[in-house]
Order: sequence, then structure tokens, then C-alpha cells
Amino acid sequence: MDRSKVQFQQLEKAQAFLQRALSAPEGELQRAASIQAFEFCFELSWKYLKSLIEEDGRLATSPKATFREAAQLGYIDNLEIWFEFLTARNLTVHTYIESIADDVYQVIKNSFAPALKKLLESTKP
Repeated sequence: MDRSKVQFQQLEKAQAFLQRALSAPEGELQRAASIQAFEFCFELSWKYLKSLIEEDGRLATSPKATFREAAQLGYIDNLEIWFEFLTARNLTVHTYIESIADDVYQVIKNSFAPALKKLLESTKP
């Protein structure tokens, strides 16, 4: 099986967990689970996109480069929002600060989850 197909399946499972975390009754543990699931999903997303890009004969060496190439190839339609997800991912190391955790959670709930769903739907093998 192609690497990207395996990564797609892993990303689908991670996305399902993210959806369960987001659907749980809101609270401190639910927010923490959602942030952890976001971290998994974000990492799997950019690595999955990197594999798709490399299968297309192009090179992507970092998350930003991957998102740029993915936008050029039409895998994602909003480059800037994926850069925002990268920023949110980088902030997850600071989620012990309540305001940062709240901000990251809102990005996950309102922007990342729908963008991830769209990515999975548009690239399904």
C-alpha cells in the first residue's frame, strides 16, 4: 500500500478522535483532549500532504513548504489558514497558560476541524 494511503487512514482515525473530543461535554479535560488530538491531526496532515506532493514528483521539506506546494496543487484552498494552524500548533507547548489554551481550542473547533474534514474529503484515495 502506498505511504500516502496508510497516512490517510491514520489521519482519518485521528480526525475521528478529534471529533469525539470536540463533541464531549466542554470542560478542562475535554479541551486538553481536543488540543492533544489537534497536535496528532496537524502532524499527520502535513506529513500526509508531504507524501502526496512527493508522489507528484515535487519536494516539500517543512510544514510551510508543504502547505505552499499543497495550495499550488489544489490539495488545500486556503494557504493562510494552514499557516495559522501551524502557529496554533507551535503554541500548544504553552497551553498551561489558560488564555493560550482557550485561543488554540477555538482555532481547533472553529477552523481546523472543518478544514481537516475538507482535506480528507478532497483527497480520499
